[in-house]
Amino acid sequence: DKVLKMVRKLPWSEDSQQAPGWVKKYLLDLNMHANYENLYLVASLLSGLAKYRDSFVIDVIDSLFENIQSTIERNDFREMPLRVRQVKLVGELYNYRLVDSGIVFDALYQFIGFSGPTAFRAGHAITAHRILERSLAAHKGQQLGSITEEAEESEAGGMQMPPILADPRHSLEAPWDYFR
Repeated sequence: DKVLKMVRKLPWSEDSQQAPGWVKKYLLDLNMHANYENLYLVASLLSGLAKYRDSFVIDVIDSLFENIQSTIERNDFREMPLRVRQVKLVGELYNYRLVDSGIVFDALYQFIGFSGPTAFRAGHAITAHRILERSLAAHKGQQLGSITEEAEESEAGGMQMPPILADPRHSLEAPWDYFR
């Protein structure tokens, strides 16, 4: 609370961009200066600032994701502790509800796939449905182009997609059950 009050007292005027740049620089400087266990304090500070300086917090989060992407692209083993701290900060930002779960899942999928072409919209249900279909088809030994949603009668293993995931666009309840 004391740090938040002190940061709020900095000159945040439009003509003076010195204070926001300074705060952003030192919030994202997580090399060896930040203790891993205390990264929640940085997220707490950003959460408190979000009430008053939302555009600044969005800019800091955007810069954080850009820094993560650039460290992944460089692929330098000496930057692994920095990358771990950055991803931990993303998790803490999610805990403080500054980052949506879809963004977190997209980022995690991008980390796994190293920013491949399939990283777009990884957190959506339709993408998860496609991944499940392909893994079940690969388990069955089918071609990836001929994926069916119905269970075949000749299956002995009984591997079948759960009914809730058979069609992610379909509602779980009938439309006439809306006013129960």
